[in-house]
Amino acid sequence: MKKCLFFFLFVFSIIKTFSQIDYYENPKNYKDSIRISPKLNYGGDFSFWFGSNTYLYLNGVVAKPLTKWNSIGTGIDFIWYKNIGYKSQFIYGTGFFDEFYLLNFFVIHSGVKLFNVIDYVKNERVLNPEYYIGGGIRQNIGKKSYVTYLILWNLNQNEYSLFNNPIMRFTLYF
Repeated sequence: MKKCLFFFLFVFSIIKTFSQIDYYENPKNYKDSIRISPKLNYGGDFSFWFGSNTYLYLNGVVAKPLTKWNSIGTGIDFIWYKNIGYKSQFIYGTGFFDEFYLLNFFVIHSGVKLFNVIDYVKNERVLNPEYYIGGGIRQNIGKKSYVTYLILWNLNQNEYSLFNNPIMRFTLYF
């Protein structure tokens, strides 16, 4: 399974399609767009896992390009998590991130996410901050659409962390 995943990421990361129109070069071409705001990118990712630990993960993001080489954004996360021997829990959170683009292809990512999880020992909800850094590849797939493949590390790995390092993230923006 891991070989198939790495092969998929490798093949799609080396194929780069160029956008027909770049907003920073021709901003007037985006005036007739049906998008809510031509200066914002919307997107997200989802994942799921079934087994002894079962979870469903949904993440929605909004990114604002500051320059051609930098964008900032925010997102909201919803997770349903079930571990054998424990009750299922609904985890929610929010986050902020900053991405730098090198050569319009490579991505340097940093961000923070705040998850509200249940501490079963204290029987209360706990706010768990997670700090992510990493990098990856950005691939344009349309005028303003692109995909990012990221490998991230959580700098605050603890007992409340949901994912083990490294974290592979595939996000679609449109």
